[in-house]
Amino acid sequence: MYCKNCGAQLPENAAFCGKCGAKLEAAAEAEIKASAIPEEINENTVSEVLPSEEKPQEESGTPESGKASGPSEDQGGETVTQDPSEEDIFAEPKKKKRSCLPFVIAAVVVLAIIAGAVIAFFPYVANTAMRLASPEKHQAYIYKNAAKDLAEGYLCGAVDAMTRIDGKSADGKIEIDISSEAVELIESESELDLSALENVDIDFEYSVNGNDQAIDLSSELSDITLNAELRTNSKKNEATLYLPEFNKNALEIDGDELEVKFAPFFTVLPEKEYMVSALCDYTEFLLLNARDVKRGAKNTEINGHSVKATCFETEITNELAKDAAIAVLEKAKTDKELEKYITDRVIPYASYDEDIDYEDYIDDLIEDTEEWYEETEEEGSLFLYTYVNAKGEIIAVKLEDDTDLLFIGRYQKGKNVYYEIEIIADYEDEEDDHIVILAEGTLIKDKLSIEADYSYNDEEMLSITVTGFDLKALKEGCIKGDIEIGGEAFADAFDEKALKNITVKIEADNTKEETDTSVKILMKKGELASVRIESKLKDTKKIKLHEDAVSDAEEWSEDISTGQILKLLTLFGYNPYGEMDLSQTEEL
Repeated sequence: MYCKNCGAQLPENAAFCGKCGAKLEAAAEAEIKASAIPEEINENTVSEVLPSEEKPQEESGTPESGKASGPSEDQGGETVTQDPSEEDIFAEPKKKKRSCLPFVIAAVVVLAIIAGAVIAFFPYVANTAMRLASPEKHQAYIYKNAAKDLAEGYLCGAVDAMTRIDGKSADGKIEIDISSEAVELIESESELDLSALENVDIDFEYSVNGNDQAIDLSSELSDITLNAELRTNSKKNEATLYLPEFNKNALEIDGDELEVKFAPFFTVLPEKEYMVSALCDYTEFLLLNARDVKRGAKNTEINGHSVKATCFETEITNELAKDAAIAVLEKAKTDKELEKYITDRVIPYASYDEDIDYEDYIDDLIEDTEEWYEETEEEGSLFLYTYVNAKGEIIAVKLEDDTDLLFIGRYQKGKNVYYEIEIIADYEDEEDDHIVILAEGTLIKDKLSIEADYSYNDEEMLSITVTGFDLKALKEGCIKGDIEIGGEAFADAFDEKALKNITVKIEADNTKEETDTSVKILMKKGELASVRIESKLKDTKKIKLHEDAVSDAEEWSEDISTGQILKLLTLFGYNPYGEMDLSQTEEL
């Protein structure tokens, strides 16, 4: 080889020229390659060792790079194959974009767990936080939540049940059957002669819509049939009554003359949303007016079970009760929603002075409240004890003064539930009343099944069994479940020991659209009496008053069949004409 600098001949493996000292080109290229290859290999090796999400290249198919090996171009008619360059060999593999879905799913799961934990433990945290507030504010917070639960649950359900008919019609019937054995029992405990009364069958059929009502009564008392038809129209505030067995004409009844309103019973009920908010707000406001509330840990006993609780003790004097009641009424003056409700619904149906101003109406209530407390001579105090668990739920309430007591408690452990109600009423000149109700059972998926005992002055009186009572349905205004009542109370009521085996069975299976409830009174001899109630909602139908009804009550009474009335009286042992057979008398 020769030096490119001076042209001197040199050995093949020489690195420098022996004559001029220049560095030879072959050595420089080798050094550059030697220093570059390990670095490229190291980077490539690391990229192969680390897991890659790049899909393996398929064995068949064209390479992604146009610089890959293979036929490239024709040079002078000869196919030349190009080797891959160092840049292609040692290039870092192209990375594929990762999917975010696994991370999103994981985040959602974590958030769901956190949200569930917050919801589950929020009552504990909130109640613990309220311990930092004053006992008065803490107690008001407890009762406000209790009022909300009560209103959103059972009170709204009751409103639903009573307003469900609004805008629709309901047709139904009530069947009452009283056996001859029951008639004999009533006769034995009264001075009436009911020997002519063999059986009693009474059927009520009714139709109701948003404004009008129709009630048809059909009854059989032994061999006497009685019918009655009542129609009402709330818009006209009128009603008609037709008694076909007594008078051929119907009687017109003017509600204004009687100072009554023939209105649907649900007309004065508030809207559910307002009822909930108002009950919560006024409950909290009332409790915030309490003074010197004591708070501390104190166990209570519910049906033999000792339960840990936080106890709030509040002394309620007559002065405090009066001040709190007046404060609530003063607050009501500024409540625009309440003003609208009172003005539109309550005053027209509960007050004869429909033109009374709302503020004057509240002032009248304040004046009545002050007068009532001024007339109250008792100077003693009433103590309210409220027992609360760790979640801030009221588990027991006790009202107590020097002589009287009321205790209501409910304790749940798992699916087992325990109830206790105790009432002590002290009378000056009479024997005290001491009533105790103890119950225990299970609550599984909103289905309550319990057995309860009722005792009066330490004597067991009644046993009550409740089976499958649906609390969820009750919150929707429907009653579902069976109740059975029996015990000594019935025997004591009639002074008949034979009646201690009497049993009352109530079976209810009601929905929002249909009602089916039966009440049966049973003895070993059989069924004494039964009541069956059925109804069904349907499209609204118009109910008309009776035509040609007589408006003058005196004129209408002149046409009454007195003979029919006397025949009816004989069934109850009354005959003003001595031995005369009234069954043969059509008209007297």
